[in-house]
Amino acid sequence: MLVLSAWSLEALIVANWRFNVVYIIGMCVGLVYKALRFDRRLETEICILLLFIMLFDPLRLYIGSRSNKLSNGFFLLVFSLMCGMTVITAVYFILWQTITMRIETALNCLMAIFSGGEAFIALIQVLRLIQLVPRALVL
Repeated sequence: MLVLSAWSLEALIVANWRFNVVYIIGMCVGLVYKALRFDRRLETEICILLLFIMLFDPLRLYIGSRSNKLSNGFFLLVFSLMCGMTVITAVYFILWQTITMRIETALNCLMAIFSGGEAFIALIQVLRLIQLVPRALVL
C-alpha cells in the first residue's frame, strides 16, 4: 500500500495540538496576571488575538492533518497560508506587545517555530505531490 502522507508533518501537527493547550493556558494566565499586577485593563487587541488563536488554530491543525492524510495539495496550500497567519500573530505577540513576560516570549517563539516548520514541510509535501521533489526528501 502506498502511503502519500508525510509522517514528519503529521508528527509536528500532533505535537502542536498538545502545545496549543499549554500555549492558550499560559497566555490566558499571563494576560490575567498582567492585568492584576500592573493595574491595567485587559488589552482589547490581545484578547481578540487570543480568541483568534483559540478558534483558528484547531481549524488550521484539523485542515493540515486531514489534507496530509488525504494528500490533498490544495488544502495543504491553504494550511501553509494559515500557518503563515499564525506566525505573523506570534511575531506580533513577541515584538509589539507593550508589557511582555519571558514565558510569553518563549511560548510565542515556540509557536512561530511550530507553525513555520509545519508550513515548510507542507510546502515540500505539495511539491512532492506535483512530482517536483523526490519522495525521499519528505520522509
